[in-house]
Amino acid sequence: MCSIKVHGYIADILSGNKDSLMVLFTSGVPGLISILIDGIVAGQMMVLYEWSDWRNGEFIWIQSVYVDKNYRKHGVFKELFNEVKSYCESNDRFVGLRLYVEKNNQRAKAVYSAMGMYPNQYDMYEYMK
Repeated sequence: MCSIKVHGYIADILSGNKDSLMVLFTSGVPGLISILIDGIVAGQMMVLYEWSDWRNGEFIWIQSVYVDKNYRKHGVFKELFNEVKSYCESNDRFVGLRLYVEKNNQRAKAVYSAMGMYPNQYDMYEYMK
C-alpha cells in the first residue's frame, strides 16, 4: 500500500519575463503548476507524491504535462521541470522524480532525456473496467 500526498504550487511568468517567476507552495490542493505568459497558459503539469518502501523516501510524480503548441521549444517545460527538480533536490524526504511517457512518443522521450531523466526497469500494468 502506498501513501500519496498532493502538493500544489503555481509558477506564474508575467509578460514573458522569467525574472518575475513566483512560486507559491500550498498544501492540500491538487498539484498544478502553470506558467502564464501574458495571461495565457503556456504550459502546466500536475505533481503528486508517492512513498516508495523500496527507496525509503518519496518520489515526486510529474503528470498531465502540457505545453501550448505556440510556446513549445521556448523553454516552458524546462522551466516547469527545473522548478520541480529544484524542490526535490532541496528536500531530503524526496528520492527522485518520475513520470509516465507513451512508448511511441519519441519527442517527449528526447525532452525528458535532455532533462537528465532515463527509462527505468519497470513496465506498467493496468486493469481497465
